[in-house]
Amino acid sequence: MREPNLTSEVATNVALNSCLTRLGWSAEQFASHLNELARSLRLLDKVHPKTPRRWLKARPPSALPCIPRQPWPGLVCALLSRRLHEPVTLASLGWQTSVGALYVPADDGLDHAWDPRGAVGRVTAGSLGGGRYGSAPFCGHLRHHVDRVRP
Repeated sequence: MREPNLTSEVATNVALNSCLTRLGWSAEQFASHLNELARSLRLLDKVHPKTPRRWLKARPPSALPCIPRQPWPGLVCALLSRRLHEPVTLASLGWQTSVGALYVPADDGLDHAWDPRGAVGRVTAGSLGGGRYGSAPFCGHLRHHVDRVRP
């Protein structure tokens, strides 16, 4: 019978660990920030201060770190994206995209200029212009009118 390899490394979610390192947050601080975000969205859920450790490192007998339950995957991505000023997605964290991002702040991705061109850019890049609804027929018409507007 073979002896178990006690020197093997524990699987780590490198992407999540990297994000937290860049922010200078411990797992407990991360949990605190997540709870603040959940509270600001009027969610009743709370994450235990030690829970993010399970998302960072595998614990035997599991070979991989845990994937958070709802609503945390979406909140994690929203929080990290906002604080790092770059997109953080479920896929970039190595989490299944079927987990879903149910909670995203309403202003997420609205960093366009608040002028006619910014509005058209947001509409054409957003759900109406390239999302699940396909290309909106009025986007070209809207673009035509905005081009005639002088800032």
